[in-house]
Amino acid sequence: MQIEAKVMMALIRYEFGKDLSQEIKNLITPEIFKPLYELSKKHDLTHLVADALIENNLLKDGSVAKERFSIERDMAIYRYEQLSFELDRICDTLKEQKFTFIPLKGSVIRKFYPKPWMRTSCDIDILVKPEDLNAIIEILKSKLEYSLDCIAPYDAILNAPSGVNLELRYNPSAISEKTATVINTLFDRVVNKGEYQLLLDNETLYFYHLEHMAKHFSNGGCGVRFFLDFYVINKAISFDGEKLQKLLSETGLSEFASAVEKVANHWFGDGESDKLIKDIEDFVLGSGIFGTMQNRVAIGRKNKSKIGYLFSRVFLPYKYLKYQFPVLQKHPILAPFCQVRRWFRLLSKSSRQKSLNELKEIQNGDFERQNKVNDLIKELKL
Repeated sequence: MQIEAKVMMALIRYEFGKDLSQEIKNLITPEIFKPLYELSKKHDLTHLVADALIENNLLKDGSVAKERFSIERDMAIYRYEQLSFELDRICDTLKEQKFTFIPLKGSVIRKFYPKPWMRTSCDIDILVKPEDLNAIIEILKSKLEYSLDCIAPYDAILNAPSGVNLELRYNPSAISEKTATVINTLFDRVVNKGEYQLLLDNETLYFYHLEHMAKHFSNGGCGVRFFLDFYVINKAISFDGEKLQKLLSETGLSEFASAVEKVANHWFGDGESDKLIKDIEDFVLGSGIFGTMQNRVAIGRKNKSKIGYLFSRVFLPYKYLKYQFPVLQKHPILAPFCQVRRWFRLLSKSSRQKSLNELKEIQNGDFERQNKVNDLIKELKL
């Protein structure tokens, strides 16, 4: 692990009650601030690093480093206040209008952090029933002055007057047929049936976060923050062990869950390292929170030739296409039309550069590295 990564993990551990050792303090020199800032920014953890540095008086007054890190911490607090205000408005409105819904992701997980602002989010995620989607959009537009950005196959994106983004998930996607059996029944897996604002039971909350994490992981990588969320959830919630293991086994996520737990405990607790942890560490630290094109191509290629991989990307197999276009799950005959619609998406102005970058990676990618990434994915059974 590079020095800046080692320091970042130690500073995050401090935020969760672990003392900062003298060894780590000795590593925090003016030269480390730039790579430390860049790495933590890449994983959306700069605010935690900043808070730990400030609390330990490790930033010189008047320095550029102190200014930049302080801004990140202050912005995280400001973003939390904004999101919290908007979430309350949305939840109150939906309850008043008697719509059933489930808050997801950051809005739920942040309550398990030492301070809620420590878990940043770029938007608000709420699961609603498909039959309620259009009515909810109109209610939010008329009562809260939200504007509709777009309606995608999985969610509708709305914008608040304050600039906060809302994702109304009405058809959540899954990474496999096995996980879809749970993802498609989230409204049945709550602890307070009969109410309007529902809460997932502990085992499903764990599963939902893990499945979302696996989706990112198998699509090019996921950031350190996913592992921190996992660590926080594990420490804050008690589970029915037998029920949870049955759920993971039935959805094919047991190996992935075990590996994620080992990495999280190594980074933020007292867990030891091993080869698998080091391989995941290399993959994650280089990926950032949204993964990389290099990893996406590596995972997508598997054992295919360049031509074979390119063909599979142009003519996306039905088993993947149906998750991009949920209508296919009921009407598979529409597959050719959805395939053409997907091509137009790939050639749109917003996606064109991404498609070109993928072509370049196919032609010039490091095949040795691609094989290493694929071996990791296979070991995790994703």
